[in-house]
Order: sequence, then C-alpha cells, then structure tokens
Amino acid sequence: MDNTNRTSVVEMKIGKWYDPISERWLVPREAVSFPASSSCEQPPSPERVLEIHRRAEAQRTEAQRIWQLLVESCAHR
Repeated sequence: MDNTNRTSVVEMKIGKWYDPISERWLVPREAVSFPASSSCEQPPSPERVLEIHRRAEAQRTEAQRIWQLLVESCAHR
C-alpha cells in the first residue's frame, strides 16, 4: 500500500464578494510581479517607500479593525 501523501493545488480566480463584517464588497487584487533584481536598478524613491509604508499600515489597521469586529461579534453570542 502506498502511504505517500499527494497534494494537488488548484488555482481559482474569484470575483468580488461581500464581507458582512466590513459591510462592503471586496475585490481581489491583481498579482504583482517584480522583475529580477539587477545591479543597474535604482532603489525606490523616498516618496515611493513612504507610500509603500502607508499602504502597509492602512492594511494592518483595516485587518485589525475587522478582526476586532469579528471578536466582538463572537463574544456577544
């Protein structure tokens, strides 16, 4: 008997969906691909770095807000 674990991965593309916790429609982001690093590439500008940090912080804040709403809704059951 073959006890080898076999796992298959299926890629699915889903459209937008409604999140009842945040009460809004969510749309998946497009995949971002980055070119291979080379010695000729310039590092991102300071403005771009700040924008990346702002977006990351906004995403963390939104995730924390949704998590807190979820925890509160479960606590009231």
